[in-house]
Formats: sequence, C-alpha cells, structure tokens
Amino acid sequence: MKKLTFLVLLLNLSSLASVAQDYSGNLPDRWKSGSIYSYFGIGIPSSFFSSQASGMGLEGVALYNSLWSNGANPALWGFPVYTNGVGNIYVDHFAVDDENDAAKFNNSGIGSMQVMFPIERNRLGLHVGLQPYTRVAYRVSTTASKEQGALLPNESVDYATVQYGYGGLNQLEMGLGLSISKNISIGIAPNLSFGVINRFNQVAFDTLIFENVEFRNREIYQGFSARTGIYLNFTGLLNTTDNLGIGFTYDLPRNLTSRERLYTTYVTDEVELSGSENQTIEIPSKWVAGIAYRPSRYVLVSTEMAKQEWSSFKDTGAIEEVTYKDQSTYRFGMEISPKATINSSYLKNL
Repeated sequence: MKKLTFLVLLLNLSSLASVAQDYSGNLPDRWKSGSIYSYFGIGIPSSFFSSQASGMGLEGVALYNSLWSNGANPALWGFPVYTNGVGNIYVDHFAVDDENDAAKFNNSGIGSMQVMFPIERNRLGLHVGLQPYTRVAYRVSTTASKEQGALLPNESVDYATVQYGYGGLNQLEMGLGLSISKNISIGIAPNLSFGVINRFNQVAFDTLIFENVEFRNREIYQGFSARTGIYLNFTGLLNTTDNLGIGFTYDLPRNLTSRERLYTTYVTDEVELSGSENQTIEIPSKWVAGIAYRPSRYVLVSTEMAKQEWSSFKDTGAIEEVTYKDQSTYRFGMEISPKATINSSYLKNL
C-alpha cells in the first residue's frame, strides 16, 4: 500500500504542469458551472450581499436603502426603518462548442439568506445572515506517459489522471449597526466560518498490470472572525435632493482550524490513511471602500475598491507549492429608475 501511495502521488506531481479544464462527459450537477480556479486553496470567494449591489456589479458598502436589506457593510444597519431581508437562488446556463464537439451545462441552487431587524428605529439594527464564503467546483484531467523502464522494463505506460472537487466554506454572521449621529454610523459583525471540501484524484492506466486507484481528500474547516464598518451620509451638497454615501469595511484576518481525512479506494475497498489534525490557516484581512452618489432620486452611481493580500496565504492541504497574488478589485455601477407619477403604468410604478 505504501508503494502504491507513493506511485500515485508521483504520477499526480508529474502531470500538474499539463492541467487543463475538462467538461467532457456527464458530470454531476455539483461540478457544473464550476471554475478551474476553485482548484486552489479554499475556493473562490463569494461576494453577494444584496440584489441591488449585485445588479450593479458591486459589493455595496456605500449603498443604503431603507427598503432593501444589504449585508455588505455592518454600519448600514445603523439606520434601520423596517424589518427586511434578502435571499437568492442562482440559475446558471451556458453552452460551448467547437469544430469537433458541443456541450450544454445547467446548474441551480440556494445562495445566501439574511434578515435585518430594527431594535431602535433609525439608530440600532440587528442583522443575521447565512451565506457561502467560498465555493469549490472543478474538474480537471490530464494524460501522460511514463517512458520504457520507469514502471515496466520493456514498455512505456500511458495513464490518465482526473481531479475533481466540490464544497466550500459557509459563513454564519450576527452583527449590530449603530448610528452615532444623523450622518455617521458604525457596525461590527462577528462570524463563524465552517465547511467541508472534498477533493478526488483518480488514476487510470492503459494496462491491466496496474489497478486503477482513487484518492479522496476531505478537508474540514471552522473558525471565528469579525467585520467592522463605517458609513457617512450627506445630503444637499449640490442641490436639495442629492445624496452622497461613503462606506468602508474591514474584515479581520480569519484563522481557520483544518482537519484532513485521507481515503484511498483500491479495487472496491476504501481505506482511510493518516491525515493531519488541527492545522491552522489564516485567510488574510480585506478592506473595501466605496462611494455612492444620487444626483436625484432616479439616478445612482457608485464605485468601489477592494484589497486583499492573498500573497501571505498558505494552504495546508496543497501537495504542490502554489504562489498566490494580492487581489485588487475596482468596480463601477449605475442605476436608473424611471419616474413614477399618479398616472404611471403598473410596470413603471413597480
């Protein structure tokens, strides 16, 4: 078993340079609409906080609306008027084709859920949310060959490696927003991150001398962190109806405890191997700054900048060395609402 384990790890390492995304065949739904980038680390971060912000391509740290829930900035909960909430479902569909083949993919599921309660109207609000923090969904395949003499004395051996994974981290959050004046509010939101990531490695040989083998890596994560935020609100700058919002959030570094379980399937039996216990990884801090301006009640423009220093991230579950780059994100969005009057149509009022 030790020789077999070493052989499979060696084959995986030798084929990493030729990794390519592969959507061939009938894949389970949990791998469809995935991204090859979720192969690395803990997956691709999620940033859905409100329908309005998502529609504008933003996180929404400077978007305040008394009617719509927004979980992007804890300070936005400092001006609560009504109890409101938001939830989302996602439906993905795309088709690809080339000269030789064509494929269609569909996927759907439940995203985030959040509710904001006014404890004291226009002063103190309580927010509770559960949402994905990262998402893992990938499938990659490689083909390679070991030269004559490497595995068999008189012939070369061709083999295929398939790697796929699914899962991710979720975030349960509860926080408070407090307005300290009519123009300034602050907020804080402690959160719990937890989740499971399953990664599979399969090796299939073109000869019956070697049995096909599968490894399964089950990574279990949990940890606590917090977000803080501030929001500034000004009206009547250029005219009597305009409004300017400035928002800033800071995510504290997130320490996660990781437990790893390793399994191998040889022929038909699955055997558990030794895995690591209680390792710690640190997700780097993140800050987002945004400005939103309403020249009138019918027009809204907003821009944001976000920064997260992923270069300091070390993944305990990675077999190979991976270097991460810092992430800087710039966003701009615009919203136009039609004017509604007493005689407007139903659709325009809606």
